[in-house]
Amino acid sequence: MSGVVDPRVLVVIDKFKGTLTAAEAATCVAAGFRSVFPNMRIDTFPLADGGEGSSAIAGEAIGAQRVELEVCGPHGEPVRGFYYRKNGKALIELAAASGLVLVDKTSGRSACSATTFGFGQLIRHAVENGATEIQLFLGGSASTDGGIGFAKALGARFFDARGDLIPGPTGDEPYAGERLGDVARIELSELHERLGNVSIVAAVDVDNPLCGENGCAAIYGPQKGLTPTLIPVIDGHLSRIAKLVSKTIDRNYADVPGAGAAGGSGFGVLAFLNGRLVPGSDFFLDLIEFERLAKEADYVITGEGKIDSQSLSGKLLSAICKRCEKLQRPVIAFGGILGLTPEELGQYPQLRAFGLGRDDCLTKTELSLSCVVGQVASLMALVRKVDQ
Repeated sequence: MSGVVDPRVLVVIDKFKGTLTAAEAATCVAAGFRSVFPNMRIDTFPLADGGEGSSAIAGEAIGAQRVELEVCGPHGEPVRGFYYRKNGKALIELAAASGLVLVDKTSGRSACSATTFGFGQLIRHAVENGATEIQLFLGGSASTDGGIGFAKALGARFFDARGDLIPGPTGDEPYAGERLGDVARIELSELHERLGNVSIVAAVDVDNPLCGENGCAAIYGPQKGLTPTLIPVIDGHLSRIAKLVSKTIDRNYADVPGAGAAGGSGFGVLAFLNGRLVPGSDFFLDLIEFERLAKEADYVITGEGKIDSQSLSGKLLSAICKRCEKLQRPVIAFGGILGLTPEELGQYPQLRAFGLGRDDCLTKTELSLSCVVGQVASLMALVRKVDQ
């Protein structure tokens, strides 16, 4: 292939959940391209979109220190949580304390009892140790508690119709959950006092509202264990709580895009923490100065475990495609499973997507990813040779 100039690629890739971290996926992609273009210039950036692993990626980017402490797990059990800190800034992901990955699926515990209380303990620890700027990452949650759990950990108090305080987990016994159906009154003064001088921004990986047919219970409840019978019950509780919160703070956040992120934690950040939401994918793309890097590349490479309709709705892939459309850069995406229809692929004419196959994506992910990337690289080499 003498006389053919190797293309330059920018690899911005998410994890292949359950098989490869984002960093491992980036390494596989680079290996696949270099099997055809040994001297290719490859810029690799393992990324996330606000879900599990986000704080580590962002923390490494700014040179932050990892902080570990024991907190309440999704069902009240003690777990080893963590966050990242640098000077007065803290990077905290919900999944580190209240994530679905921490749930023992054989325990028989109800999905209704999952709480974000431990996530709130991480935030509280960061604030009590001097953090005034907090970046949250909402994704991968086990709960559908509307943020009530983490609000409790930060000082909010919730009362039932009799005026009795609804307690949070103690860590001494399995937790019964946030009793969403019993909440009748909310007191936020202690929480507001604790967070008075703290700026909070939360990165979300979905744009769903809190309630309704596209709300957190209906769309994401099943993957957390909510049954078809429970989904409308939880949705109804969240809707009622949203109205109660609206009366308490004189603002309604239930329909804000992203309010349904992480089981309604997006709503909790807005309503209880007075924070704001940003798309997680945009947060990370801005962090690496994506536009500058993409302008220098011939191709932008991305990927994740499963590329489907959700990938085109607020996820990393959709954000990359939108930016590359403006920059007139082609996008090549690799997924363990490719679940896009031709019509969905047609939304982004500059996108080409490839899947590994349902079996290989789970059992031979590294080898399969490098192999498929190598095949695509071979086609790129052939096209460039013909063009020249």
